[in-house]
Amino acid sequence: MTTSTTTPVVIVGVDTSAQSLAAARFGLDAARCTRSALVLAHAWSVLDSGGRSHAAELRTAEAEATKVVDDLVAGLDGPSGVEVSTHLQQGHPAGVLIGLSSTATLMVVGRHDWWLERLWDGRVSADVQRLAGCPVVAVPERWRPETGWRGPVVVAADLDHSTTPVLTQAFATADSTGSELVVVHATDAEADETAAAADVDVLESHLAPFRDDTPSVVVRVVTAGESNGDAVRALVDCASVVVVAVPRPEHRTGSMIARLLDDGGCPLVVVPSERPQHDR
Repeated sequence: MTTSTTTPVVIVGVDTSAQSLAAARFGLDAARCTRSALVLAHAWSVLDSGGRSHAAELRTAEAEATKVVDDLVAGLDGPSGVEVSTHLQQGHPAGVLIGLSSTATLMVVGRHDWWLERLWDGRVSADVQRLAGCPVVAVPERWRPETGWRGPVVVAADLDHSTTPVLTQAFATADSTGSELVVVHATDAEADETAAAADVDVLESHLAPFRDDTPSVVVRVVTAGESNGDAVRALVDCASVVVVAVPRPEHRTGSMIARLLDDGGCPLVVVPSERPQHDR
């Protein structure tokens, strides 16, 4: 992987699945919007059978890995001006991506049908946490480049957890793509009107420094509750991306929003707990 040390890098983890092609296309579009380099990373491995045949198996596996990334590059049909390179590495895919994440500003992976379920029950969330040297985008197979950035960037703001990481990512995404930003906050079902209004005031105080830094971003705040669940679903359905923190059971808003993506075609951006690049 050879990129300029000053150029932001979007890394896409790829394999032979249809989800990988969608992820690569999304990664290319994200690289274009953020003026980043694009790296298609593929991990390959072969069982050590011993003897002379092992060297031949390694060569065969590496040749197959090369074909995987070459075929993806050929299928991108991307805009000019984006520097595209490939990275092949022997090893387990999760381990390879974790190792590369510290060099990326954004990592993109394909989202399989079971991805969200496994993310929320904890079997994958630990891996996402470890990958979180940068935000990780999970892109479903049905995402298409022509979808572009027509819809808003939707971010789930949970006030019982630091909002700085997700708001940093959400404002940066909306700013680079020229999208509206919709901030969704789920109210406690038992909260009265006074408590709900106080929550909105707290949220607005969190938003204030970001509004000042990026005045070009149009921001809309939506309070989600039982009375407007259908409206929130419609909002998520038309979103360009949805941004959430690494999921925890106590995150009412993030949990609610991301579960609405189960059958949708919207990419989900999972943001690590800490974003030291933008301390406030």
